[in-house]
Amino acid sequence: MAEITEMDRMAKETLENSMAVSIYGNCYDLALALHRDIDCKLIGVTDGETIVHAGVLLPDGKIYDGRGEITAEEFLRPFKAENRRVVAGVTEEALIASGKVSEYKIEFYLCRARILWPDLPWKTKTKSAEILDFLEELEELCKRHKVWIRSSLSSAKPVLCEYQGDESYFAEPCIDGINFLFDRALSG
Repeated sequence: MAEITEMDRMAKETLENSMAVSIYGNCYDLALALHRDIDCKLIGVTDGETIVHAGVLLPDGKIYDGRGEITAEEFLRPFKAENRRVVAGVTEEALIASGKVSEYKIEFYLCRARILWPDLPWKTKTKSAEILDFLEELEELCKRHKVWIRSSLSSAKPVLCEYQGDESYFAEPCIDGINFLFDRALSG
């Protein structure tokens, strides 16, 4: 039975660290990514009309920013240089109007957030769910044709890559005369 297993500890820590740095410059993008794909409210650390930091408040009261699930105090702490800064609701329009938002970075953070926090109530199907569907179909295909995909070395795992548009597969016989190596060929 196909399954998605946990990311190894080192890879997960690396991804978590790359997300955590978003609080210092890309927090608007991450907040918008979460807001658009989860039923949640945009919030920010505000200083008058200025939004100093952005995150989201889920319906169950949990707050998320690049550090993951945090308390309201933790959300405010790094930005509480002055007592007048508060946590308040903000709008998508205000974040976009800042000129600090990039649709590319929103998608970038959405992909990573779905991997790190798969249990959040995502509106759309996650990449992990799509990959699981693919693996289940591939498993049935492999059983039907009695051919399995594996790596030639146990320490080197096969990789599933994003579709680029005009790929095809090629295969070449292995030196053992039994198995085949295969990869995708990019046209053009």
